[in-house]
Amino acid sequence: MAEISRVALFGRLNPLAYKAIESATVFCKLRGNPYVELVHWVHQILQVEDSDLHRIVRGFELNPSQLAHDITESLDRLPRGATSISDLSAHVEEAAERGWVYGSLLFGEAQVRTGHIIVGVLKTGGLRNALLGISRQFAKVKPDTLCDDFARVTDGSPESGMAAPDRFRAAGEDVVLQLGADLVEDQELCHDVEGRVEIGGGLPAAAHVDPRRLLARVRPHWKWNRHDVRSVRFVWHVHRHYQLLRRMRNRT
Repeated sequence: MAEISRVALFGRLNPLAYKAIESATVFCKLRGNPYVELVHWVHQILQVEDSDLHRIVRGFELNPSQLAHDITESLDRLPRGATSISDLSAHVEEAAERGWVYGSLLFGEAQVRTGHIIVGVLKTGGLRNALLGISRQFAKVKPDTLCDDFARVTDGSPESGMAAPDRFRAAGEDVVLQLGADLVEDQELCHDVEGRVEIGGGLPAAAHVDPRRLLARVRPHWKWNRHDVRSVRFVWHVHRHYQLLRRMRNRT
């Protein structure tokens, strides 16, 4: 039976929400957790300077200190010791799906904002329990009030002007995925790189490889300058997130 693919689902997230799930994946990996959980995603959204979620926290007078403490405790309760990520948790996928449903049908938007995700989570019994399990502070957010006053609560949020490009249907998708596969399989080039990449992106602080060798793998597909630091960063980005991209691709 046909199902909604992860490509279509996560491709509807706006840039902030999408970058947060990327960062959550890396954060999960570095902590040794086996699954990317809802708490990873919430944590990474709150790490950015501003978002719908930040506006919701302020609008419903959640205690930021207590919220941060609860999130840390929730993260610490997760199993550790995994050497690789097994998958996204069911809660993460369902949260993205419910955010899409409410964002499109209730708010009439093509992009999925973090505020839409919070609405979808609070309106769905199992997800609401999972969110309250992260912090009871979220009980202060009244879903009906948030729906009715969404524009007022999130007024000024940087997400109001963001668009959601169809990230995984670009012409170069297959090339990017294959490049990621080649890099992951090449142990000589990729030894211990993923664990050394900073969560915030950019070049790793230390690595066993010459970035120019990696760029040589890209040149047949893109006419990039091998001395362009943005090209180097892109290759690291592909390697760092390849496993998530591959799972998304396999679900199509």
